[in-house]
Amino acid sequence: MDLRAQWSALSSAASYAKLPCSITTKLSCAAAGRRGKSQRGTNLRKVTMEWANADGRPKRVTQNMDLPRPPPKNKKKPWITPPKPGGFLRKLKRGPPKLRSLRTPDNGLLVPKLIPIAHQVFEAHKSVNRLIPKLMQVVPVKTCKYCTDTHVGPVGHEIATCTGPDASRRRARHDWGRGRPSDVFSSLDAYHLYDRLKTIYHVERKGIPRLPALVELCIQAGVELPEYPVLRRTRPVKAIGKRIVEETQASLFDFDEDELSEVEDEVSEDEDEDEDNQEELLSSERRDEPDAVRRILEANIDMTTLNPEEVAHVAQITLNTWETMRKGVKMLMVRYPVRVCGYCPEVHIGPRGHKVKLCGAFKHQWRAGQHGWQKATLEDLIPPKYVWHVKNMEAPHLRNQLKRYYGQAPAVVELCVQAGAAIPDEFKPMMRLDVVVPEVDEIYQAV
Repeated sequence: MDLRAQWSALSSAASYAKLPCSITTKLSCAAAGRRGKSQRGTNLRKVTMEWANADGRPKRVTQNMDLPRPPPKNKKKPWITPPKPGGFLRKLKRGPPKLRSLRTPDNGLLVPKLIPIAHQVFEAHKSVNRLIPKLMQVVPVKTCKYCTDTHVGPVGHEIATCTGPDASRRRARHDWGRGRPSDVFSSLDAYHLYDRLKTIYHVERKGIPRLPALVELCIQAGVELPEYPVLRRTRPVKAIGKRIVEETQASLFDFDEDELSEVEDEVSEDEDEDEDNQEELLSSERRDEPDAVRRILEANIDMTTLNPEEVAHVAQITLNTWETMRKGVKMLMVRYPVRVCGYCPEVHIGPRGHKVKLCGAFKHQWRAGQHGWQKATLEDLIPPKYVWHVKNMEAPHLRNQLKRYYGQAPAVVELCVQAGAAIPDEFKPMMRLDVVVPEVDEIYQAV
């Protein structure tokens, strides 16, 4: 059924049941469009559409999805996997700890199935860092001089969201300046571990180098870099509680054979999952994109001399590489644990967090500056810096009175989309592409 036939069917009440979709509208009470009691009743509607697939099953597509609210600074981040209650009583019933075997990679060995994925993520990370400055030659990026907000477009927006120094004097207006590549794609730093099973203490902090956390994850997963040496074990280690026991010392302790069989079953199941994940990642990657990226970077082409079709092709390659990197990192985090502080953005790549006392967040005096480690998510390791989406580059001014009608997207996605790349389905709901932005005088006339 073409578009004209759908409109004719919609105009007829008798044939409404013949439409291939049904639209249900819901009011979202927790929508980010509610900015306070003074704007009560101005919330946007969250629309859920059910389109029929080719096989007849409905496909739910969420529209106008709001961004998750940032956690308050006076509270700890919510647990991804909350601790089980009664842990101390279980330890008492279990008795003294026995020598136990560990699953890979907690036993010091590498996961063979994840080594090519680590190399692929490492190359994708380098390509994104080198392609973003190329796109910034075509699409300008602005950053505030007083806060960390970024805007992708020739003119900065007028939305009053500045929280920097003297923001009250400027009525929370931004003072825009020229942006840098780090304002679009930022990476967190982490300590480099020569032995990933060891713990870093506070007195050792100055002698340990720091590098991007994503690179450290790839090194621990199998990437070799001469400037960052790492210990590669050839035989697995065992543990007594949290104490690591090498194979030469394992014969001095009693071994729990029942626990060994359980660990072996878990390892075999995880290897099957890793094999499926690897096939999924390699099939999603476009084979010709690494060669195209290499040709673009080696030629050192000025992007301003290219036509719009060529710029859009480079933007699409950048966006696909960024999505491949995120997908590979998510696979690596399943087996290689990543820890994040529940109070500050500090991340650590390893089974347990370090002991460096440099946390200055909420109630750090009660913890003597130590971090409150918990399991990290993909957004903790690769923070998506959300910016306002500009639909029309010819009229890029975003008004403060109309901010509830504007959508948002990660800065990398917005930069690639403005350069001509296709919008990913994952970020379409939060960009609010179907919302018609009214004029400012129309709002006051409606009120």
